[in-house]
Amino acid sequence: MRVGARLRTPKTQPNRYPDYVTCPHCGEPEVEVWGDQPNATCHQCGQTFNYTPPADCASE
Repeated sequence: MRVGARLRTPKTQPNRYPDYVTCPHCGEPEVEVWGDQPNATCHQCGQTFNYTPPADCASE
């Protein structure tokens, strides 16, 4: 890649955002999960669990 070249991202890529949820297995309060991922893995206990992103407030 040449110096100063910009990377292009597809326009169809969803807006990614982190969310912090509590692990249902060990209770760790800050498990980071990205809004476009269906599962999260706890960094404390290593367990994987399903993640349902919150409903979009704009869709009222």
